[in-house]
Amino acid sequence: PTRAEVPAGHEQHGFGRFRADNTRLFLLQVLPAPALLGVAPLDAVAEGSSAGSAGACRHHLGFSKTYKRGQILVRTGSLQAMLGAAGALGLCVALGLFYRLCIALFAVGYTYFFLIDQAQYQNHYYLICLVSTLMILVPAHRALSLDAQRRTDLRSSFAPAWSLWLLRAQVALVYFFGGVAKLNFDWLRGYPLREWLPGSDFYLPPLSDLLHEGWVALLFSYSGLLIDLLAAPLLLWRPPC
Repeated sequence: PTRAEVPAGHEQHGFGRFRADNTRLFLLQVLPAPALLGVAPLDAVAEGSSAGSAGACRHHLGFSKTYKRGQILVRTGSLQAMLGAAGALGLCVALGLFYRLCIALFAVGYTYFFLIDQAQYQNHYYLICLVSTLMILVPAHRALSLDAQRRTDLRSSFAPAWSLWLLRAQVALVYFFGGVAKLNFDWLRGYPLREWLPGSDFYLPPLSDLLHEGWVALLFSYSGLLIDLLAAPLLLWRPPC
């Protein structure tokens, strides 16, 4: 569809909700960052505590120069301040306040945290880096934002079609290739869920007892596979009126 074909008010407000909802998810990753982003292992190595061996392992897995910078940041308290700043930037993005500047700074900062420790490389952290970078390009502040309240020239009832399809393509790629990656012998036999589920902290008898059953691991494995492969087509499919 062209710009003129995008329904007035509908997609632009959808961008506003997307901006707020996804930023809340980003903040859930940033606020507990001492555990998630490697601050604790870095701190242990810096202080030479008993956890140093685990931190040393992370050191070998990561970029040594970046890791050493992380040690310096932890010693001086700068990393904690940067994480607090990332949280404040995320809040501004969710509110649509100085959106372009804040999302650009957030994307750069979060990507830096992500690169500090290669042992923390997770696909969902990588996705946050990608989506936050793409959001720099997307005009997600023209509705349901403080910027639109402050500046009437920013307000718009239309959303460019390219921005909508840009985010759709990114999410679709993640789901599709996540499904392709599951098409291997181990996943189709229920691994690693056969090992993860019995060791889960979830305890609610009799439901928690089912986690030890092999068929439950297979059910979860094949459900995850089908969700990943079919998510994008099902989300794009519009039933006839």
